[in-house]
Amino acid sequence: MSSPPPLPQELLDKIIDNLHHDFGSLKQCSLASSLLKLRSHKYLFSAISLSDMYRIQRLRGLVDANSTLLENVRELELANFWAWVEGDTHLPVVLRMATSLHSLSIRSARCSWSSIHRDTRDALIRAFRSPSLVNLSIHRIYSIPIPIFALNINVMYLALKEATFDAFTDDFPTATSADYSRMTVDTLEIYVSTSPLFHTVIDLPNSFIARIRHLIIYKRAMTGSLAPSIMTAARHSLESLRIQQSPRSSLEDWFPYDFTLLPELRHIAFDLELRFGATDDFSVLADTALVLVVDFFTLSPTAARIQNLSIRIIHPWVGILDFRPFLNTLAMDGQWERLDRILDAAKSSVSSSQKHTITLDLGLTRLDSRRYLYGPSDDFLWRQSVDQMKTFWRDKIHDMMPMASHRGVLVAGDIVYTEI
Repeated sequence: MSSPPPLPQELLDKIIDNLHHDFGSLKQCSLASSLLKLRSHKYLFSAISLSDMYRIQRLRGLVDANSTLLENVRELELANFWAWVEGDTHLPVVLRMATSLHSLSIRSARCSWSSIHRDTRDALIRAFRSPSLVNLSIHRIYSIPIPIFALNINVMYLALKEATFDAFTDDFPTATSADYSRMTVDTLEIYVSTSPLFHTVIDLPNSFIARIRHLIIYKRAMTGSLAPSIMTAARHSLESLRIQQSPRSSLEDWFPYDFTLLPELRHIAFDLELRFGATDDFSVLADTALVLVVDFFTLSPTAARIQNLSIRIIHPWVGILDFRPFLNTLAMDGQWERLDRILDAAKSSVSSSQKHTITLDLGLTRLDSRRYLYGPSDDFLWRQSVDQMKTFWRDKIHDMMPMASHRGVLVAGDIVYTEI
């Protein structure tokens, strides 16, 4: 009896594509047949995290056995540099062979640029300059040479978190003669706990900061004090401002600013992180966060004239099936009425031809959002409660801000986590 004809490769690839979030099944498929192996590797190795010497040695062994494996990598996270990078010789090879990298994240490095091996620094610079790179995140690398911002780096998203800078290093002997016009960044996310020399980055001739379109800034530590300089540098291009705020923020961290100086700005967003506590604690956290939003508009009244304002309340909802006590508490906070009056007065003083919207979101954390979208079937009750929460919230907001509701500008946003 003859064997049945093989399935077309296109159909086999489609089967694997439908399993792209099922890591266990993909692993079994990659071992079952050479016809399934390459397509399974596309997803199995699309995102890699390296956090210790064992992981990178193991990856290097796989690469030595399959030289094309790293061509599948789209997202690479390098964590805890301080613990392993100094004696490592494998990372330069990995970076050189990951030729289709879209996202590179260096997390919790806790080391200086100069302490990284020269070969690794060179490999990182090549990765930064890769035409395929879209997102670059650098966390806690110290004494980054400022002339690195003169390289031909073109990314949609750049995050600089608790990084520090130096005017020159052995790699880049001078910061004064470089051409800084070659680097472009669409979205800049910035959080610094100390600001020495970051003003130098802002003030560089033809700095990439002068061309950013979106700014995500943390209202903590020294970061808030940098905001006026960053916005002024980007005044001809800045279209949106997202303020990441926690109840630990204070008004002293922030700034008065004349937002009429930003002709392209169309959107101001607040992410209010309320990540701790039971219902009573939630009430205190929510009120504190909303007071800071109200005070922001009191301090910078021209901000209330921007066309689109959004406020997103971020709280971990996993395990909370009865969300009504939290939302009732949030809706009764008196700061909504204050904010409604401030915004109504500001919108009344600008042209009625301009279209304005005020969006109030209930945001899931990034992990909760992934669980909502891709979680197992036994999460059905929790996902159902999130859907009910969206409907409940949509009805609540019109009582919270009646003036905005009456003007027809108040909407409820998508609860699922989204980038700016």
